[in-house]
Amino acid sequence: MKIVGVMPSLSFIKHLLNSIIFHTGIMIYGRPELYLIMNPALYIHLMCDRKAGYLQYRASSVLFQLLFTSELLTKLPRKAILPWISDSSTKNTSRAKKIRLIDSDFMYLVKITPRRDIFESIGPANKLQPLWYFVRHHMTSRRKKIIPELEYWIPNCGPRLIMKGINIFTEFGDLTPHEILLIFQYFSSWPEYPMCSFQASMETALLKMEPASDDFDKNMEDTSFDMNAIVDDLDEEDSSTYIRDVEDNHNDKSK
Repeated sequence: MKIVGVMPSLSFIKHLLNSIIFHTGIMIYGRPELYLIMNPALYIHLMCDRKAGYLQYRASSVLFQLLFTSELLTKLPRKAILPWISDSSTKNTSRAKKIRLIDSDFMYLVKITPRRDIFESIGPANKLQPLWYFVRHHMTSRRKKIIPELEYWIPNCGPRLIMKGINIFTEFGDLTPHEILLIFQYFSSWPEYPMCSFQASMETALLKMEPASDDFDKNMEDTSFDMNAIVDDLDEEDSSTYIRDVEDNHNDKSK
């Protein structure tokens, strides 16, 4: 199956991610090839690495690179695509302007395909939802340190991580998507994992969602990286509502 279209924002990519994670939508029909015209800033967001900084390197970047392959086929003149998009951003800071000005006269034609080796690289299908929650939860702030975060789920697991080369100062934002996957695989292989509080936290989060809805990520919005996105409004501490609720519940129990 081949799909051709124009993608004005990040919402469709999030729909694709959720289609794989929750086995819904178009992904139940196989591995479609998607040929999408998108804003350069959106493509850069999807393909960026840890060097790009928090404004671009987010949970959706990590999940996209783990689950999909992409290829920039060509650059198309922006004026050849209707309707023309005007930049109505009310902020013009250097960070926001720098992102908006990247290839601002063009749109990118990108080929996107789900990876063939998803289950070989990630593991069985029942690991997809835990991986999704692991990435979304721990990438709400790139400054979250790995050892304290994982010891929150499994106390005293720090020495195991140190043996793997993770020190007390290593942050999730320091890791590549593949390194985050390796940390998750290591974490989920521990004997304490099936009974740890991570499972309850994930289940609570999933209960607050509607699996059949296209609005999976309304409570976990990164941003829409279109021309009108106000990039400076992205806050490192702006986590989702349900993550805050879950963490508050855990904190209450620990008091």
